[in-house]
Amino acid sequence: MNKRLIIIFTSLVLVTMTVACGSSNEGDKTNKTKEGKTNKTKEGKTIVTMSLFNPNSWYVSAIKKFEKQNPDIEVRLQLFKQENEKVEEQDDNRYVQKINTELLSGAAADIIDVANLPVGKYVNKKLLLNMNDFIKKEKLLEKGDLYPNIVDEMGINGGLYSMPLSLHLHTFLGDGNILEKANVQVDDQKWTWQQFEQVAKQIMKSMDEGDSRYALANTPPEEQLLDIVIDQSSEFIDRSNQKANFDSPSFITLMEQIKSMYDHQVATSKEADYGEQLFSSITLVSPPDFIFWPHTLYKKPVLLNKPHAAGQTRGVSFSAPKQLAISSKSDVSEEAWKFLVSEQAQSMPERSGFSVLASVNEQELNERQKQVESGEFKLESGQAVKATEGYFIKAKQLLAAASGYRSGEDKLYSIVGEEAKSYFSGQKSAEEVAKLIQNRVTTYLNE
Repeated sequence: MNKRLIIIFTSLVLVTMTVACGSSNEGDKTNKTKEGKTNKTKEGKTIVTMSLFNPNSWYVSAIKKFEKQNPDIEVRLQLFKQENEKVEEQDDNRYVQKINTELLSGAAADIIDVANLPVGKYVNKKLLLNMNDFIKKEKLLEKGDLYPNIVDEMGINGGLYSMPLSLHLHTFLGDGNILEKANVQVDDQKWTWQQFEQVAKQIMKSMDEGDSRYALANTPPEEQLLDIVIDQSSEFIDRSNQKANFDSPSFITLMEQIKSMYDHQVATSKEADYGEQLFSSITLVSPPDFIFWPHTLYKKPVLLNKPHAAGQTRGVSFSAPKQLAISSKSDVSEEAWKFLVSEQAQSMPERSGFSVLASVNEQELNERQKQVESGEFKLESGQAVKATEGYFIKAKQLLAAASGYRSGEDKLYSIVGEEAKSYFSGQKSAEEVAKLIQNRVTTYLNE
């Protein structure tokens, strides 16, 4: 689990905190559910509880604005960490154990932070609510309110059990000036890593003498492998059935292809300054990033789909650093769902990340395009950005096409990185390493 910024709260650990202005827990005459939880305040408001590892100001702001728009609902936070409390290494496991216990006992909060938790295991135990029922009822996909590819990719057993509140996009950049000079045409809709190596070799041959830039740099081969596996995790990990697929021919071929790129000096672990690689993997955490970072790295950036493993098609992946689920035992699931898809939760300016609502991203990208066209959008250097309408069209296409879900199961992915080192160092064969990874990941999934 990523260490999140701790902000100031005057609450105690694991003590419910009310964020509604002027509200108080003391003296509430509440109704109780069959599990003994309260779901009404003395004023008749429906109480929705939300369990978080440790929230930031965005959650508090979103909740307050949501409550203002929905005066019949009161959202109460349950905090794992208290004000200014140091985050210890073992806290990740403690939080997981806490949520496990609460879900199994039926005492979990209505809404749960599950961004780095084993959602698939909870789904198999029927501990989380399938939100597809709400999506179908409100026809959100038909209306174009939600990205269907995001919903599909995050789905488990045909259902959606966690709703992202922010998305990060993992995509690819090319040095447009070099591509034009080399007269290389890139079909980034279809290219594999093998084709990427061929394109890179062609470009490198065309460069001026003395220009020794690599296609990719700063990344050891095992990290490059891991990045691709995380991009396309659904190809190697069946989250619905908790099964691994690392002993497959496609994974072995992928390892061999990456080794080939490093053996032929197309990719290297050597350090290179930003913009000195021909291509760059890049993580975009908000719509303005589509403009800012590419134009900071290259004078004429080209937005691209990432190359993919042979036999696969995904080129743009996404992660969901903020995602919430609803307990299957919640008695206020409709109110909880209402918060998850509310404008306050999905489009707060304080929220870092793209929205799962297409209309929110479309509006912000259009605003940034106007700033670029008027010369108002500037880099840190003070230089104005120049970008064509086609650049923004490509940005929207990449966002709409994002379909590789990068889950946050760090322990699982660390297995891949650890074992792959012995292949790239020549100690073991690709087949031996694939089998080791398969066995270790299978053990982890069955824990």
